[in-house]
Amino acid sequence: MAAAPRVVVQELLEAANLVASHHQQAYLGPCQRKNLTVILRRVRLMLPVVEEVRDGNLLLPPSAVIAFQELHSVMLRAGELADELRESSQLWLLAECELYSTKLFELSRDMAAPLSMLPLSLLELPIEIKEQVELLKLQARRFKLFVDPVELDLQAKLLELLKEFEKKRTPSSDRIEELFKRLLLTSAKECQRELEQLRKLASSSSSITSTTTTRSSLSRKSSSRSPKACRINSLISFLCFSSCVLYGMVSEDPVQEHALDVEDDDEAQKQLVTSLSLSSSSIPDEYKCPISLELMRDPVIIATGQTYDRSSIQRWVEAGNITCPKSGQKLIHMTLIPNFALRSLIAQWCEKNKVPFWMSGKDSRATVGVDHIANAQATIAAARMTASFLVGKLAMGPPDIQKQAAYELRLLAKIGMENRRCIAEAGAIPFLVSLLLSRDASAQENAITALLNLSIFDSNKSLIMTAGALDPIVVVLCNGHSAVARENAAATIFSLSTSDENKVAIGSKGQAIPALVELLQKGTQTGKKDAVSALFNLSLLEENKEKVVQAGAVTSLVENLEQYMDDEGNAELLENSLALLGLLAASEPGAKSIARTSAMSFLVRILESGSPREKENATAVLLALCRGGDHSVVRCLLTVPGSITALHSLLASGSSRAKRKATSLMKILQNWDPSNKDSPGRQ
Repeated sequence: MAAAPRVVVQELLEAANLVASHHQQAYLGPCQRKNLTVILRRVRLMLPVVEEVRDGNLLLPPSAVIAFQELHSVMLRAGELADELRESSQLWLLAECELYSTKLFELSRDMAAPLSMLPLSLLELPIEIKEQVELLKLQARRFKLFVDPVELDLQAKLLELLKEFEKKRTPSSDRIEELFKRLLLTSAKECQRELEQLRKLASSSSSITSTTTTRSSLSRKSSSRSPKACRINSLISFLCFSSCVLYGMVSEDPVQEHALDVEDDDEAQKQLVTSLSLSSSSIPDEYKCPISLELMRDPVIIATGQTYDRSSIQRWVEAGNITCPKSGQKLIHMTLIPNFALRSLIAQWCEKNKVPFWMSGKDSRATVGVDHIANAQATIAAARMTASFLVGKLAMGPPDIQKQAAYELRLLAKIGMENRRCIAEAGAIPFLVSLLLSRDASAQENAITALLNLSIFDSNKSLIMTAGALDPIVVVLCNGHSAVARENAAATIFSLSTSDENKVAIGSKGQAIPALVELLQKGTQTGKKDAVSALFNLSLLEENKEKVVQAGAVTSLVENLEQYMDDEGNAELLENSLALLGLLAASEPGAKSIARTSAMSFLVRILESGSPREKENATAVLLALCRGGDHSVVRCLLTVPGSITALHSLLASGSSRAKRKATSLMKILQNWDPSNKDSPGRQ
């Protein structure tokens, strides 16, 4: 056999073996199983024919070479289609069952044509092989388009449920369960996989239809959106809602934004959440989206040169805005340019800080597209329906159902600002507040964590306070059933205390500040971070500073300095403790309290070997002490070995703010008159 024909036959055999291997693997999906089985069986019957041609070293006429080339092309298509069916969403395959039935029919028909071209009379093949070829030709010619009536019946049920869902009517859970069982979507894990497949479909559809979208097309988004994109987004919304109804929350985003994970015996549920406690203050400002104030995952540059997270700016534009959110300038075009340099820096920061960095897989070159907007709308619609459903269980269900609903709302509230808005609009907050005093530890923990997540959305803070949440939150902070509940109560107070009005209300609760100080003394590392952050916010209000000092915060903060000064893993706690000490030192009670501790030597050590931020905070504390304390503070600082040298070093290499503070401190030290008790305050 000539070299070229031999290569053709070998390539055909390899492709056919690859397709036939699908027949060995169990295809678990119910959709198109019969049609696919027929195709794969015929490919397996063809293998002996091709092997005989290869092993027989036959001289092939040109017509046979062409036939084998055509068969090779068909085999490649068959492999691609088999892979698509195996890996695709079952909901999508069901919704498009006629389309995929037609694809498989066309594949079978295209297989018949090259078989008919084979000149069997010119090939020296065994009689049984020739008979097998004739059988394959006959089977291919007789193959008719087949659409499984069982699939058509399931499709009708799916479309009926989708129609109800799109009309904002809650479909029957029994009907959803029946459909999902038929599609083998019988667990949260299966639903998660199904959602991932739909997301991939949506992404591939968007990359095709949205790369050339312009501002003019945005005004026609409803008419220009492809039917495929619309159907995929409807299925995503329906799946998110249905999976929550049947199996609990299915996470749409691997990145969980704020709350702590909970222990769960169900491994599938464990995979839905990430144990990540990431406070907004720990993210560098340049990595935050100016709209959402959250870590950017897909930073893009708009026409004005400003950078935003893709999803946030898309929602901004979809809402009808044609200006830059930050500068207010009119956008002359809607093209989004990926900021690859910033994305790389964010990815490096995430890796360093052990924060999951997730990209959606969308084409990063795509502009603001109608399919992306439709995808966001589908997610919001699902969140609204899901939130309403869960609030119904929270309001009317027995205790076990309420606990589960609070847990699912806790998970839903971890994912994005829109979810937090939808949950609050559904009326969840008062019911969550009522669970804070539950005797069930899990119910209490779920409720306080859900409120913590909801409080990240600014508009929800006033709703939480109006619902009378403050008193029960303080009760959880003082006497919560678990450490996690107490820590998350502290974090909730920190989140709520961003407004001055709430600072006053929290400070007026006699137990709130002492309970935070106790957590600062005895809590876990996470609890201490939450407590010091909450106390810092509260101390920004002058009238709260004395309450914080009287509760014994200074002693606990100095103990933190002693314990964590050389521990790099607690740099954030150390920085925050120094910042709070600096704030308290600016008040007379705080300065006196700090002066009575062993803080001075530790502050000088930080000046010598701390991080730039720690050095700046330590200088601020020393400056406040020297300005507001008695003369013994200055004397003590001058006698601490290395203090002057450390300040000179800071003047030479510190940040601009650190240099200013160090300069002021050096002036006080240089002008100090030991005979004048008022000397420290002159500067």
